[in-house]
Amino acid sequence: MIKKKINKNTFFLKRLSSLLLKDGKLSVSNKILNRLMYSLKFNDKLVNKDIVNFINSVLKQISLDFTIKTRKKGKIREQIPVKLMNPEKIEINTFRFLLKILRKQKNKNFQEKILGEFIDVLEGRGQLRKEKLAFDKLVNDNRKFIRKKWD
Repeated sequence: MIKKKINKNTFFLKRLSSLLLKDGKLSVSNKILNRLMYSLKFNDKLVNKDIVNFINSVLKQISLDFTIKTRKKGKIREQIPVKLMNPEKIEINTFRFLLKILRKQKNKNFQEKILGEFIDVLEGRGQLRKEKLAFDKLVNDNRKFIRKKWD
């Protein structure tokens, strides 16, 4: 059993813990994060003594600054990219994106999924990287709708 608890002062860990909730049990999400921190602590190849900065650097690489809103104009549906200005909303959007990708993976426990994707992001590969590139392409393709006025 892991004896060290999550530092409750770190905002992103609290946010990730609340988004990880499974059946409303905060203790389950805290156990997952504790196991992740424990495995990161003993993985010297990845982390240079500061786990929080390591996770922040990974999250910055996969952060999503845009969200997609769908507007209907007549019979046509247009997907409009909307720039997120609030850093908290960017962080929440990034966590939701991360959790959506991780929940698609099978045959692993959640801590192993997160650790594997973090390693893949640092090496420039993995499902998160592919999905982020696809999302960025969608945003760039639909930029023409950003300045369009809606009635």
